[in-house]
Amino acid sequence: MSSKVIRILSTIVGIIIFILIVAIGFTVFKSRAADVQPGTVRIEAISQNSARVVWSTDQATIGAIKYGTSEGALNFYAPESVKDPVTTHSVELTLLSPGSMYYFQIQIGDKLFYNSGVSWTFSTKSKDGTAPAANASPQPQVQPTAVVPTAAVATSPQPSPIQTVEIPTTAPATSSGSCTDTDCAVIKSKLGAGCSVTDLVKNNCLK
Repeated sequence: MSSKVIRILSTIVGIIIFILIVAIGFTVFKSRAADVQPGTVRIEAISQNSARVVWSTDQATIGAIKYGTSEGALNFYAPESVKDPVTTHSVELTLLSPGSMYYFQIQIGDKLFYNSGVSWTFSTKSKDGTAPAANASPQPQVQPTAVVPTAAVATSPQPSPIQTVEIPTTAPATSSGSCTDTDCAVIKSKLGAGCSVTDLVKNNCLK
C-alpha cells in the first residue's frame, strides 16, 4: 500500500473521529443542560415585602435569582443560601415594595433560564393585604364610528297631466232638412243660418 493511500485513509479516519467527538460532546452538553433546567417553578409566601421562589432540577446544582421591576432591568441578584449542590431549590426575595410586580429569571452557572422566552412574574401584596392583578390589560376603547349622511335624493315634482284639446278635422254636419226655401237668393242669404251649400246644389242655385 502506497504512502499516498495511507495518508488519504488517515485523513478520512481523522474526520470520522472528529465528527464522532463533536456529536458525543453535543449530546453530553445537551443532556447536562436538560439536567439543570428548572422545573416546577413556584412562587410561595408572598407578602408586602418578600416572596420565595422554589424550583427543582434533575442534577444537583446551586442557582440564583435575577429580578427587578421591569423585564429589561433585572438589577437585583439573590443566590441560594446552600453550601452544596441540591436538586430542590429555594431563594428568599426580600426588601420588595408593596403592591408591585416583579420579573425574575433563574441563573444556574453562566446560563439564564426563562419562562418560555420571557421572565417569570409575581406581584407583592398591597398595603391593604391584597395582591394586584398581574398583567392587567386596560379595556380597549371603542372608537366612535363616523356616520356619513347619505345625500338626499332630489325628487322632481310630478308633472301635471296635460289637458288635450281635440280639434275637429271636419265641420259639423248641418241638417239640410231645416232649410225649406227654394229661392236661390233666400237660400244664399240663409247660409249658415239654416241653409247650407247642399241646399244650393239641390235647388240648382250654382248654375
